[in-house]
Amino acid sequence: MNIYKKNSQISFDSVETTSFSWIGLLGKLIMGFVIGVGIGNIIALVFSYINGGFLPTTPAFAEEQSTLLDAALKSNLAYGIFGVVSSTSAYLYEIAPEEYEASKLFKATAFHLAINIATFFIIGYYLKWFTDGIWVTLSAVLIFLATYALIWIIIYFSTRQSVLAINKQLENKKNRQA
Repeated sequence: MNIYKKNSQISFDSVETTSFSWIGLLGKLIMGFVIGVGIGNIIALVFSYINGGFLPTTPAFAEEQSTLLDAALKSNLAYGIFGVVSSTSAYLYEIAPEEYEASKLFKATAFHLAINIATFFIIGYYLKWFTDGIWVTLSAVLIFLATYALIWIIIYFSTRQSVLAINKQLENKKNRQA
């Protein structure tokens, strides 16, 4: 596999870069689940603090369960599933190196966002996040979109910096060999 510089981006001349890895997928599944549970619990703690008492899920969902432990377990499983969907759907960006072209990046981002917003609504409906009216639902969606955009921007610029650093190293290596 040869790597070469093209329009300030790393380009690959082999399909090997897109090969599937079960270990990579397993790692994404585990990390996605753990991160989903972590983020879900942080959000539950914030809402618990705001409401003045600990509740691992929404009151409406907790009331439907036989015990608070059942509500916590089911909520954490849902948070984990959300994390798994989000992390594995990120493979859309790894389909081919050309995905970093602007139009393809936009398409991958739009599809990734659609998958995640659909998951957000499914999990939210299951956990009774949207039972307090349209304004709560709209607020939740806006917070989700703002968080998504912030994470996307951070990852984009981090990846861009990595690509620029690798390109600089390649250019330096090329100049030393010349």
